[in-house]
Amino acid sequence: MAPERFSARLLADQITNVTDFLLEADLALYCNPLSMTDRRIAWHATDPAAAFLDGHGHATIDDYRRWVTDGQYTCVLFDGSLLQISYEISERRVCYHRLAYIPCPWDFDQSLLTEGLPLDEIIDMYRSTDAISMRSPVRFDFDPRAGRIGHPIAHLTFNSVDCRIACVAPVHVHRFVAFVFQHFYAALWDAHPGFFKSAPYQHLGEPIILPTEVDDMHISWNSRLRRTA
Repeated sequence: MAPERFSARLLADQITNVTDFLLEADLALYCNPLSMTDRRIAWHATDPAAAFLDGHGHATIDDYRRWVTDGQYTCVLFDGSLLQISYEISERRVCYHRLAYIPCPWDFDQSLLTEGLPLDEIIDMYRSTDAISMRSPVRFDFDPRAGRIGHPIAHLTFNSVDCRIACVAPVHVHRFVAFVFQHFYAALWDAHPGFFKSAPYQHLGEPIILPTEVDDMHISWNSRLRRTA
């Protein structure tokens, strides 16, 4: 089977389709417009120079607030958690992605969010409380340039930079968002079967997992589910 080919516009449309659904279903409070070049598709941050989830050390409360105030996110979910979605393309193939879910450090009063109080003001209200929810960001990375023993080309990372669980292939944005809701918001995943349960049919490319990684625990997908049309 020939490698799948993509354009920045096609990937941007796929991301927009997903974020539009999250907004329409009230699963997201707001989403940043996309920033797109011929090579890279990400979010349009209010401070593009600010660093985003870089994988070094554990994320902090200050990191979370900075990502919110600097607009370093694709979507703010209904509970204040963040999605960060970025892809890169080379020669019409996906050559890199970073897909991150950053749980909100607090269980916010949902009415404060739905009534439109700015998220940074809500954060400042809760910073002085001890009601912190200790939850780790979850990130799917794909980077052939960084692949080596112990660092799979495509992998899932959580809790520690040393935790890299190999993935069979790069991850489609629809599958990433479905993964987040299936594993962290199961009732909402069940409530929208038409959207989330179609995600297994979405793929970005052929398997790239190494034979040495197959024997270890890894994240797979069923190739028999692929649509050939």
